[in-house]
Amino acid sequence: MAASEQIQELLQLLELPDSDYWYDVGCEDARALLTAGGEQLLAELILLLNGISPVQQEHLAYILGESAAEGELAILEVLKESPHSEVAYRSREALLAIPPHKA
Repeated sequence: MAASEQIQELLQLLELPDSDYWYDVGCEDARALLTAGGEQLLAELILLLNGISPVQQEHLAYILGESAAEGELAILEVLKESPHSEVAYRSREALLAIPPHKA
């Protein structure tokens, strides 16, 4: 799958409403896309951050930090400065959950 297709699929998943489906299926599918896309996908995604909805940003922050990849940390650092309190909170929460030896 091309990176642009991965991003479009990821953005669709991130737009799902908060529900059992998002937490049970959507976030796992989104996480799998991020893992498969690697740093290239993360590099493209960081360029799109200002153009995606606060819901997408919050959901992205929710699933980031698991691998502590450099691109994930960079995205979380940007999102923690969001004017949307939910996005900033979720980003800070994700950063705090990363063990110090990984961050």
